[in-house]
Amino acid sequence: MAASALSWGAGEVVWSYYELLVGQQGPFPSFADLGYLLAVPLAIAGVLYFPSAPTRATSLARTILDGLLIAGSLLIISWSTVLGAVYRSGSGDLVAQLIGLAYPAGDVVIATMLVILAARAPRSTRLPLYLLAGGLLANLLADSGFAYLTTSSQYGAGSVVDVGWAAGYLLIAIAALRAASTPALLAAQSGPPGRVGLLLPYVPVGLAAVVAAVQEAMPGDLDPVIFWSVLIVIVLVLTRQFLTLNDNLALNRELEANAAALAKGQEHFRSLVQNSSDVITLIGRNGGIQYQSASIERILGYREGQLIGKAFGDMVHPDDRTQVLHKIEEAINIVGPPIALECRLRREDDSYCPAEVTITNLLELPAVRGLVLNMRDVSERKALEEKLTHQAFHDSLTNLPNRAAFRIHLDHALQADTDRRIAVLFLDLDDFKSVNDTLGHEMGDQLLVAVGARIASTLRPGDTVARLGGDEFAVLLRNMEDEQIAYRVADRITRQLAPPFAIGGKEIAMHASIGIAGLVSGQEAADDLIRNADVAMYIAKSKGKARYVEYEASLASAALDRMELEHDLQAALNEKQFVVHYQPVVMLESGAIHSVEALVRWNHPQRGMLYPASFIG
Repeated sequence: MAASALSWGAGEVVWSYYELLVGQQGPFPSFADLGYLLAVPLAIAGVLYFPSAPTRATSLARTILDGLLIAGSLLIISWSTVLGAVYRSGSGDLVAQLIGLAYPAGDVVIATMLVILAARAPRSTRLPLYLLAGGLLANLLADSGFAYLTTSSQYGAGSVVDVGWAAGYLLIAIAALRAASTPALLAAQSGPPGRVGLLLPYVPVGLAAVVAAVQEAMPGDLDPVIFWSVLIVIVLVLTRQFLTLNDNLALNRELEANAAALAKGQEHFRSLVQNSSDVITLIGRNGGIQYQSASIERILGYREGQLIGKAFGDMVHPDDRTQVLHKIEEAINIVGPPIALECRLRREDDSYCPAEVTITNLLELPAVRGLVLNMRDVSERKALEEKLTHQAFHDSLTNLPNRAAFRIHLDHALQADTDRRIAVLFLDLDDFKSVNDTLGHEMGDQLLVAVGARIASTLRPGDTVARLGGDEFAVLLRNMEDEQIAYRVADRITRQLAPPFAIGGKEIAMHASIGIAGLVSGQEAADDLIRNADVAMYIAKSKGKARYVEYEASLASAALDRMELEHDLQAALNEKQFVVHYQPVVMLESGAIHSVEALVRWNHPQRGMLYPASFIG
């Protein structure tokens, strides 16, 4: 469009040269007409470069037909009003007549293209196109007047025709400024034409029909140009109607295919939802249930639609309800990814099902306008988790807590009991190894189970018994009113273990040595209590069977020393640290050696040579 204006300006310079410098009216035709007429194809090229959406062949053909209809109709109108008179009143110079007619004819083509483009453009970008079309329309009127006045030798500088050109290019400049201050011009709409697009080609056709009818009613023969133009327009109208009918049939087929695809997609989606292993629930902002999938009956026992209209919070376990409602409120107010949580959902029989719930906010989606809750039954997973947790913290033989669980219980007790009224009992069965050696491990395992059950039967509510491993057990006493409770519990355990155990048709006597450790300094940690109880148990075992002893710091040193020696004893056997010393027996009467006594010695790597009294007791 800028090049077109520049070409027109060049023609204006030539024309001004004759008017201002030479002092005479420019000849017609002249080089000025070359600049003026070159502006027309440049303007057409500029309009063709406007953005346009890709179209189908039939849509492109319809657009071309619309342009031809409008151009043909405008030609009929122009020929009846101006161009015919220009042609008939011409001086006889064919070149001058053709150049004069080229001005309005070119403007008709440009205006037609712009009107079609403006009708199909988005509303927000139509104003610059309307201004541009208005400018070209002003040029069309000016060119038509110029053609008429020129061919009749009546044109003069400063006539009203010049005002039309000035107004036309002023509107074109305003259109350019307006387009620069608005968003980028969008491509023409590729969808079905609107009401303006449908009526656009028929308005000028109707006007042309009226003009042609008036011409026919006037005396004389009908102008051949008008006759053939009307005939061509009629053919174009029929062709366009055929294309419109073809488009309608294609559109109907497309609509039917889309409807079938939509129905198939809806059926597929409905099948997925209805047969999903999860429960799909839709709730509104107020928490009311709007939809639930059929899997609600299989998982929770409710009939499909039974809970519609009820509050979702009523389905949740009272202990979990506050958390769930808080998460729902969070999903409504905070835009973000789906929120996942676990809670217990009430079944139809009033039992509760552990579930994993994912909340997705689709309130802004017009087709949904709600929160989508995907609820999955995790009963099997929870049962497996509980089973694994139980196995991790319980002894597989006696089903009592194991060492790890006992340590956790003891840590919690030390943290929770501010008065630190707790004690630990460490039990070791006496002569249990002989049972395994003589009766077998199966009998030994049954005996351990029976011992664990008897110990548990003597405890108070809240106390804990655990199997630490092998034939060792431990008891945690909490909330002791006085220090004698530990003694009384140890005494009950001793008496409870006194009767023989009936195992596999045999009666087996089994006792336990018990060490008691309470809080002496008040600062003992869990490891300190367990070690002290172990030391006390060792002292009790050294004093005899079926005894219980409380830990005393004064006895701990000797007991620990003894325990260390026992621990080193196994290594001494493996490393052959024992040696034999021979002591001769001498006859006093004769002084002769009667015999020798073999005495064992332990060559300890740290303690040196140890006599039997140090490690045999």
